Amino acid sequence: MGNAQWLRDVRRQRRVFSLTLALSPRQRGTAFAPTPPMTTRVVIIGGGPGGTCAAMLLASRGFDVTLVEKRATLGGRSGRIEVGSYRFDVGSTMLMMRFVFEELFALAGRNLRDEVKLTPLDPMYRLDFGTRGALDVFSDTTRMKAELERFAPGSSPGLEKFLSRERARLEHLYPVLQKSYPHLGALVDPHVIAALPHVGLDSSLHDTARSYFDDEALQLAFSFQSAYLGMSPWNCPGGFGMVPFVEHAWGIEHVQGGLSELCNAMARVAHEHGARIRTNAEAERLVLSDGICTGVRLKSGEVLGCDDVVLDADGAEALRHLIESDISLRFSHARLEHLRESCSTFMLYLGLDCEVPLAHHTFFFARDYREEMRRVFEAMTLDDDLSLYVCNASKSDRTLAPEGHASLYALVLTPNTRAKLDWTLEAPRMRERVLRVLKERSGFDARAHLRAEKLLTPHDWETQFNVSHGAVFGPAHSISQLLAFRLPNQLPSPKNVFLAGGATNPGSGLPTIAESARIASRLLCERHGVAFPPSGPLPD
Repeated sequence: MGNAQWLRDVRRQRRVFSLTLALSPRQRGTAFAPTPPMTTRVVIIGGGPGGTCAAMLLASRGFDVTLVEKRATLGGRSGRIEVGSYRFDVGSTMLMMRFVFEELFALAGRNLRDEVKLTPLDPMYRLDFGTRGALDVFSDTTRMKAELERFAPGSSPGLEKFLSRERARLEHLYPVLQKSYPHLGALVDPHVIAALPHVGLDSSLHDTARSYFDDEALQLAFSFQSAYLGMSPWNCPGGFGMVPFVEHAWGIEHVQGGLSELCNAMARVAHEHGARIRTNAEAERLVLSDGICTGVRLKSGEVLGCDDVVLDADGAEALRHLIESDISLRFSHARLEHLRESCSTFMLYLGLDCEVPLAHHTFFFARDYREEMRRVFEAMTLDDDLSLYVCNASKSDRTLAPEGHASLYALVLTPNTRAKLDWTLEAPRMRERVLRVLKERSGFDARAHLRAEKLLTPHDWETQFNVSHGAVFGPAHSISQLLAFRLPNQLPSPKNVFLAGGATNPGSGLPTIAESARIASRLLCERHGVAFPPSGPLPD
């Protein structure tokens, strides 16, 4: 199929989907009527965004759903931490591509805005380049052009080229990210073939940014988003130029109460459709019989009988520990152990007795960002010259801290636990580095206002959150680990085990994790002959 035919198919799909969108939000969710309640039992392991989304979608289509989560609260790496009267997002802090979640809630007969309160951020974030100054980043094109001209005169035409070309890229790649790739042959697909020129096989994300801007700081401003994938801009495939594009095209929003409220909302809708949500319930092993999973054994000894399982736990970690034997040569325990994985993070959560003079999101870049990336991903060492992401969410959300106080979250990219680092020694040193950089770069001394504190290290990600080697962004998003080369959404054996989450196709990041849940739910529905509507096209 040529590009012309592909475009005709997309336009036809858009016309059909627009009829669905013309209905009221609750009607949209029932435009594809769910089947009556059935006896097909689905156990979902993991209450992160992938698990809660799958629970919502499957329960709304009549399946008998039980979700088990080892922790006391839902959300996983998109969950919530409470320290005294201060609340923080665990990891993810930004809601992008809101339209994906609007579609998913609509499929369950709900309106996203009825379930969570969203606050658009304006500016989306601030980038602090040290002696070079700071750049505020807006999704409004007019304001962004003006800010670019202030920061680097003559640079604003690059924004128009960026928006136009990256829109075209995403138009081609978006359908590719909505499909399952059970084997290499699945790559012989019209959408994949049409998208190949846009993948950026021979370029990096930094190369992509450099094609739009001559200014080095702006090149970083449009490529540092590789950090959302746990990668360096100089090694991240150029096709991920679509990540900064979606920020500029649709903006960034804050979920009031923290991003965990999105998972709580999906779980609530799932429960309203009959799902059982069980926290403090840790899965220990899949029970297999004749190549089929017939149950999930919990650490308590209880066995939950099932007809299908959805794994939302960290993919590599779950397959190594929940299934006794190798599922295939492709996904043997030995190969899973040697997946190329993303970096990790050091997290510092600070409860402060004053408000903080920082934007909702601020990125402070190291003096030599490229050298920092080399240390994190190649040398796997630590240094005093570090970049710091600071989330001051209580600036936009007064539910996160007492009146007049602040909940401040700081993140540093670090090597994962494959590095030979002793975090019992490194954690206090890294804490001091973070507080020092925060004071030097912002002028704010957090030490003088500390009332509560908690930190997470790569070791904590591995042991407390069951993240393989603490690699919080999952397997690296290199070309050789995407689509059919990534963990599949349905195992070849046992065939009634499905995967959702950042380790599986299409990858990490909240919208793509939600897509993984949609793909897994669609495959499970197909297995039982239950109707499941096609994904919508990219919005205008």
